[in-house]
Amino acid sequence: MREWIEFARRPDVRSHVVFLSDYDMLLAQHLLAGVDVWVNTPKRPWEACGTSGMKVLANGGLNVSVLDGWWAEAYSPSVGWAIGKSEEFFGDAAADRADAEALYGLLEDQIAPQFYDRGENGIPAAWIARVRESMAMLTPAFSANRAVRQYTEEHYLPAAAYTARVQSLGKTGSSVLAWQQDIARRWQDVRFGQGHWRYPLAWSQDWLREAGIA
Repeated sequence: MREWIEFARRPDVRSHVVFLSDYDMLLAQHLLAGVDVWVNTPKRPWEACGTSGMKVLANGGLNVSVLDGWWAEAYSPSVGWAIGKSEEFFGDAAADRADAEALYGLLEDQIAPQFYDRGENGIPAAWIARVRESMAMLTPAFSANRAVRQYTEEHYLPAAAYTARVQSLGKTGSSVLAWQQDIARRWQDVRFGQGHWRYPLAWSQDWLREAGIA
């Protein structure tokens, strides 16, 4: 951290870099409001998760990012831009050079022209269409609501059910197995007869009485 702060204070860097300490939700709220393009340039494969890029979705911003972390999963040409193609380089200098060329190419050839291509009403129609697609496709998927719901349904509830079965020493499973075995033993007592149309199988009265049903 000290090295980063010293780097940001260098005279040739100071006007280009801002170091934000204690980055939290409140700071992100001010930082993300009004952002049109969120540029993210981690070095593959060191992207932690990219939650800032996720937060910008709800603000109508578009992502321009290296294909790493969440963007490797979320990216499609209709919702933003990808820097490079997940190439693997041997050496940081080659990777930095390739990413820089890809980013500047996107800014000059695609992003800036689309942002400033405005109709008579002053609205960039193609840009707004991309924003709408991004918000519609990505905001529901990359959100805390979706994550909590999915984790609950796929992990927490099954884990709770397993814990309950373990605590009861498998009593529920044993009772189901015993019920199945009992049906198998008494299968010869099943017969077809007159009954309600919803229940085509009629059990013998003796078996039902013994089972405590009749």
